[in-house]
Amino acid sequence: MKIIVNLFQLSAIVAMLYPAYYIWDRDQVNNFCDELNVGMSKHELLTLADSNNVKMLGPVNETIEGGKWKASVSPAVSSSYSCVIKGIGATVATFKIAYK
Repeated sequence: MKIIVNLFQLSAIVAMLYPAYYIWDRDQVNNFCDELNVGMSKHELLTLADSNNVKMLGPVNETIEGGKWKASVSPAVSSSYSCVIKGIGATVATFKIAYK
């Protein structure tokens, strides 16, 4: 019986903390996307991602011959919300918040 009570208490704590973590995690992605600038270099993009402690997927080349690339930053708890960054050469061309 004590195990059931402990599990219930743990699930209640998680249920209270999860919404706060979700909002904080999405705000990190929003803040990162707000700091981006068209024309910034890939190196500046990677440095910005490191300084904001966000997990970035990419940059990955979109074509075999290179030139165009894509990267994204998503919250840990939601894969349907992300900041999508596209670039040409070594610079950022576009970025936007995307909902899947």
